[in-house]
Formats: sequence, C-alpha cells, structure tokens
Amino acid sequence: MIIRRAVGADAPAIARITNAIIRESLITFTTDERSTTQITEDIAARGTGFLVAELDGQVVGFATHAPFRA
Repeated sequence: MIIRRAVGADAPAIARITNAIIRESLITFTTDERSTTQITEDIAARGTGFLVAELDGQVVGFATHAPFRA
C-alpha cells in the first residue's frame, strides 16, 4: 500500500468510497452525496491536504480536512 497526494483522476474512486459511507452508515453527519466534480474541486483546493491510499493500483481509502461548521 502506498499513501500519495490525490489527483483529479482519483475523484471517481473517492466518490464511490465516500458516497457509500454517506448512504450506508451513520458515521458521518453529511447526508448529501458528493459528485466527482465536487471532489475534483476539493482535491485542487486542498493540495497536499488530500491524500489517497492505493493498493495494487486501486484507490482504497482517502484522508483530507475541511472546516467544521464554517
């Protein structure tokens, strides 16, 4: 597994991960699913503050930050 900076091409995989969490669990306060466009914009805005975990060429996780109640 490698941890690397996210790029725009990672947005579809990140969307699959985060939207499944939004739909199928109670571990987030977010109720609106994210589009790949929104995630691509977040990656661009956060730069080195948006990371992905990659295993065998597939994005299997991510980490980022966002303002809380901004």
